[in-house]
Amino acid sequence: MEYRIINIKCKEILNIERLKYTIDFLNSHPLKPQNVLLKLNTETENSLVIDYSYEISKNLFIPVQNLFFGSGTLDFNKLNANKYDFNGDPVFSVEKEKSEHGIFFGNRKFSFDIFETVFCHISRFEEVFSGNSMKDEHLRMKTHYQLLVRNNLHHIPVVDQLVLAFYRALGFSIPDSGTTFSMTHDIDAIHKFNSALKLPKSILRVLLMGLGISGVFQIVRWYFKAMLNKDNDPYYVFDSMLVSDDIFTDKIIFFVAGGKTKFDLFNKNYSKWLPVVIDKALKKGYEIAYHPSYNAYDDFNMFNMELQLLRKASPEKITSIRTHFLRLDFNATFNISANNIIAVDSSLGHPDNIGFRCGTGFSYFLYDFVNEKQSTIKELPLIIMDSALLYIYCKNDNDCFRNKLYQFIEENKFNTHITFNFHNSTFDKSLLSRNDMINIYLELITDISNFNPKIKPSFFKNKSKK
Repeated sequence: MEYRIINIKCKEILNIERLKYTIDFLNSHPLKPQNVLLKLNTETENSLVIDYSYEISKNLFIPVQNLFFGSGTLDFNKLNANKYDFNGDPVFSVEKEKSEHGIFFGNRKFSFDIFETVFCHISRFEEVFSGNSMKDEHLRMKTHYQLLVRNNLHHIPVVDQLVLAFYRALGFSIPDSGTTFSMTHDIDAIHKFNSALKLPKSILRVLLMGLGISGVFQIVRWYFKAMLNKDNDPYYVFDSMLVSDDIFTDKIIFFVAGGKTKFDLFNKNYSKWLPVVIDKALKKGYEIAYHPSYNAYDDFNMFNMELQLLRKASPEKITSIRTHFLRLDFNATFNISANNIIAVDSSLGHPDNIGFRCGTGFSYFLYDFVNEKQSTIKELPLIIMDSALLYIYCKNDNDCFRNKLYQFIEENKFNTHITFNFHNSTFDKSLLSRNDMINIYLELITDISNFNPKIKPSFFKNKSKK
């Protein structure tokens, strides 16, 4: 293929590896025109030249900001996401100074540092360098401190929108493309009731949830049905939950293989049934993946031991992970993953929110700050996790869950990718508040299989009015 070369000319002193990484991201982004290639400081005849500099030039121009490509310290609370207009659509910067609404591109000049804005979001710069005071009890950067959440921009893919605006501003005609989807499942426990000790704990939980006496009767009834083998355990929903059709870009199921904290549910029963559920998933075309236990995220030996146990249980290679509680050390976790031949992570989602934590829904290579280069680990950002939507947003209200779910998809039906995570425990019919969850899920699968926003531009919007 013959490429139209865009030559990024940069003579400034800055972290050139971070700039190269960002240019590679732009070259591999799914919304980039196929016959276009960005190159850094290359002399090519008939190339389109963009000066990336402090000094405004006669060429196309992007201003250097040098916040994230420099070596200075930053006060993350003072960063601004300024809004700019591009042909009636908004795009958002990451800048030190706050500014009023401006024009994204005019007179051959871009108004802000596009490269640093993209790098800030996809590298998770603010999370890598955030102090302990900004972290929660699970050592995650608190959501409300994050730039996109502070500016109420986490519900849209600001990076994907910026990439599209960048190429369109350069004169390339890029039609809108329908959003694509991935389906994932975290299997924290295969069964709810695997011992007599589970019933008292379940009754207490029902009372704490405010489900009353009718809720207690429901859970007791399901307990005896499951223990007497008169019905499947409430968590054992794999026959209905696992999707057989190829409507998703990825179908991944994450299994635990260890853990001894109060947040871990792995036990002998899980080990016994693990091969059975893996077989079911493989027959439906799922990738088998690893769900490191609560403390395995930064412990090489624990991570390796659990992974080897899971690899023995699976006939297929395991090269993807999602950490339990989305718990990450950006340096340790990805280094441990790479050393264990892990190629894909899908932990970068919000534990208490839905939306785009990285500014993009598409998969991409992470940045390795320790070695200052592109990581070997590819990230598949998690966009919608059932538990965040169900517990935090909707307080176990099924109608609220359905409406918020469809509203989010309607707002993001073009030019991005949405990865779902549905736990098998979400479809727990022993809880009165979950009676309709499996129907909502199956309805979603049907709707995605019929999804074509160009033919049905208001498809999801109509469904959300139920």
